Amino acid sequence: EFKKVRLTDDEYDKLVENNGIKTNEYIAKLDEDIENTGKVYKNHYLTICNWVKKDAKNNNNDREQIIQNMQEFTKEVEW
Repeated sequence: EFKKVRLTDDEYDKLVENNGIKTNEYIAKLDEDIENTGKVYKNHYLTICNWVKKDAKNNNNDREQIIQNMQEFTKEVEW
């Protein structure tokens, strides 16, 4: 929207290859962040890659917590 994010064609292609349609969501998020905060990022590609890794880790932790909760629940329930 604000056209603040700078990526080479190769960087964009790599992001799409690894993240599919979520790539545009990350680009929009970075674009809005730059516009809203005025923050300067040295490398937009690396910033998005780091966000993807962080989100994947958080999602994995959420899944693990859900599995643990279900395991505890099934222990408590008498079948």
